[in-house]
Amino acid sequence: MLSFKNISPVIVVLGLLGSLPFLIVPVVVNYSVISAGNAASSQILGIYAPSIFVNYSAIILAFLSGALWGSRDNIRNSKEQTSLLVFTNLMAISAWLLIIASHLSNLLLLISVLLLGVAFFAIYLIEVFYMTIPSGYKALRRLLTLIVVISHFSLFVGLSWS
Repeated sequence: MLSFKNISPVIVVLGLLGSLPFLIVPVVVNYSVISAGNAASSQILGIYAPSIFVNYSAIILAFLSGALWGSRDNIRNSKEQTSLLVFTNLMAISAWLLIIASHLSNLLLLISVLLLGVAFFAIYLIEVFYMTIPSGYKALRRLLTLIVVISHFSLFVGLSWS
């Protein structure tokens, strides 16, 4: 059972609510692929659902990168602090470039979904191995990262079939 001890309930609720778009969009897209044979008709509020997903994913990735930037003092080694600063900047810039790339072609959309999923996993690994974080927060991050990575994989598979 998951234990989110010593974390504010607000953080747990906001984290779980923030994962909803990662759950909803792949369902909408995959339903469209199954029912219509392609993702072209998958829209939310008149917007192509995979675009919503990539944009939201990139924004959350940039948010997590910024949070890591702010947590750099939790790393004792100054060389690792510098590496973290470079890594977080690369993640944020990559997220922005993947938004742009995702609008250029279906292949680049697929690649963007895949790379964003990998980036979330990389951020999680950085947090787990280099940051000092409470076990309750670590459990929450593990759950949220699992949701996010599976949703990226699910969307990738759905888009690949369409």
